[in-house]
Amino acid sequence: MSGIFGIRAPYYIVSGSQDAERGAINLGFMFQQLDLYLSSVGYGSCWVGMMKPVRSAVPEQPYQFVQAFGKPAETLYRSMDQFKTEIHGRNC
Repeated sequence: MSGIFGIRAPYYIVSGSQDAERGAINLGFMFQQLDLYLSSVGYGSCWVGMMKPVRSAVPEQPYQFVQAFGKPAETLYRSMDQFKTEIHGRNC
């Protein structure tokens, strides 16, 4: 992967699609499902912008999205006491 943000992850998923009508929208929905699945099995993930693969397995197909993922170094989820509990200036 190459890009200006320099996100380092053990794994990347790079997707591509043909320039079909609403192809990027459909791909976005599928990647959101993948993101939820990765979270459910304990992986941290991040949608990565402004990065692209150094080489492509299918050069004639443009890439659309990149998602980095891997086992997190810290706890993946926050506990309830770590959430901000203020709504419109009032404590809940």
